[in-house]
Amino acid sequence: MDSARFPVVKIVSGFQRAGSAPLRPLPFVIWIDEVCRGLLHAHEKQLDRVIFDTLCQYGFYNNLLSKYDDKTAALSVAKNEYDANDTCWFICSRSVEETQLTVLIITPWNEDQFSVWEQMLAKLQNLINHVTRNTSFNVSVEMCSVQIGGPNYISSVADRPDLDRDWESIKETVRRILEQHESTAWAWNVIALFRLGQSQHDEENPATVYITMSPDSEESHWRKAVVEIECFLKSSGHNLGLHMAKYKVPPPINMSRPCDSRVDLDPCKDKVSIGADVGASCTEADTSNRRPAEDGKGFNSIGTVTCYIQIQDQTGKWKLYGLTNYHVIRCAFEGLEVTADDSVLRYTDIHGFKPGDRLYRTSFLESPSRGSYVAAVAYLEHVIKHASGGDEEWQRSLEQKRSFFDAGKQFCGRLYAGSGLAFRTPENGMLDWALFEVLPSRLGTNTLPSREIWPRDLNDLMPPETACEQPLGQPSAPSDMGRISTAYKVCAATRATTGTFSRHKAYVRCTELGGHLVDEKIGRATAETAFVSKNVGAGPVFAQHGDCGSLVYDGGGRAVGQLFNGQVVKPVTSLAFATPMEYVLAHIAEFLGLPRSAVRIAEF
Repeated sequence: MDSARFPVVKIVSGFQRAGSAPLRPLPFVIWIDEVCRGLLHAHEKQLDRVIFDTLCQYGFYNNLLSKYDDKTAALSVAKNEYDANDTCWFICSRSVEETQLTVLIITPWNEDQFSVWEQMLAKLQNLINHVTRNTSFNVSVEMCSVQIGGPNYISSVADRPDLDRDWESIKETVRRILEQHESTAWAWNVIALFRLGQSQHDEENPATVYITMSPDSEESHWRKAVVEIECFLKSSGHNLGLHMAKYKVPPPINMSRPCDSRVDLDPCKDKVSIGADVGASCTEADTSNRRPAEDGKGFNSIGTVTCYIQIQDQTGKWKLYGLTNYHVIRCAFEGLEVTADDSVLRYTDIHGFKPGDRLYRTSFLESPSRGSYVAAVAYLEHVIKHASGGDEEWQRSLEQKRSFFDAGKQFCGRLYAGSGLAFRTPENGMLDWALFEVLPSRLGTNTLPSREIWPRDLNDLMPPETACEQPLGQPSAPSDMGRISTAYKVCAATRATTGTFSRHKAYVRCTELGGHLVDEKIGRATAETAFVSKNVGAGPVFAQHGDCGSLVYDGGGRAVGQLFNGQVVKPVTSLAFATPMEYVLAHIAEFLGLPRSAVRIAEF
């Protein structure tokens, strides 16, 4: 074996998984790219035999082997199994964004077997290296429990009075344990309670304490904290499982991969309404350079217009403003590219900005945002280049988008005020809002969308008629959120989606902004209302990157909350956190020195 190309195998262990360092980012995506196809074409049969024989040697297929006299037949059955009760494997790339060939083994969790995983994987890695020794392929190995890598579903816990009573104390104890250990104290992002398991029937999945960690944390160092949390949960008497993983933050729309599923190919719209894509221009110079460079360099963040609100001035006149998240427009302030503690951005993160402050380097907002424009152009050019004919529709779409930006029609308004990231609700929840003055020519409506924009094959996900094509209603009290079982959202990335409300508030920490920004004011844990995607028919995720700012509303068409953060847990499951809309409007009034009655959902 070529020792220069294949150094000593290093296998590391994490939470219910082990593999070649570094471990794969979550959520797992079984991705077969051109490099992987080349490996499979040349060596699939050899690799399958090596993998199967090694798993058999360590006792993973004892039951299966007892049913078959022919080991080849058993191998075929083993590879094609993919459920909660069987071990299976995939030969794939590490992720959509990264070509790293990987043998991924998924198996039911057995704590007694876990002790031999590292030994078995080290042996398997050496055998795989031998198979590929005379090739350019470099294949890593990884093994995980079904809970980590299998087809899992998350839902809220709605039928446990004992947890309604004790969740707050359980959550606080778990937090205390995490913060007692150096490897986890700084790294946790979310502590929540959900049902999590392999069944699409929510009630069949166990109630689970769900913890997510920073992508930068070292998973192999979590063991002491994990053991202590597991001991506590066993002694609590609530029969709770534990899920602990680091999920890769969903990246912005990917310019380098023109098949990104979040690319918006619809024509650019003249009017900006609920759920429209929005972002801040990078600099004032962008106003003269109307069409952004189509290489994707320097484009802004991407978010969603929540809705329109009205603010009453001293003369009694109501004025319209667009609402989105503050963090969506942060790139409008100097300091995004530096770590200086005295930057303008750091100031606005902590104190917010008010009318007349003029702290921004650009005040212009755009819809569509520059990021989504560049992604759409890249996708359309890719399709046209590889089309064998019949590309006239794609060409017209490309020309429409370019002419829209060439004419400067994307500008939709100017920044007015924003909360920053340090203010909190009365219940210690996040406040993350920004207002912009809307150009009259771009003013849309506050009308909720029709049922036609929901996936047609998922009728159970659609809102009732009372929440379709109706003016958005005023918010009710924040406490009413506990009585909402189903919520709806319309946004820039995942369009129209449906989710369920969790009555058990999660601890959430804002750590993705960089170490110099996560101080005691911004980085402290908040108590957040969580929504999870409905699992009917493995429907679309509730939220992903680009959806921040989205309006969450109920079946009566009333504004419930403003989405500000979330995580994609599996390709079909996500979490989203939302601030109650009543708290958003109340804080806008307080921040601007107005009575609460002077701020309302726009009535038009």
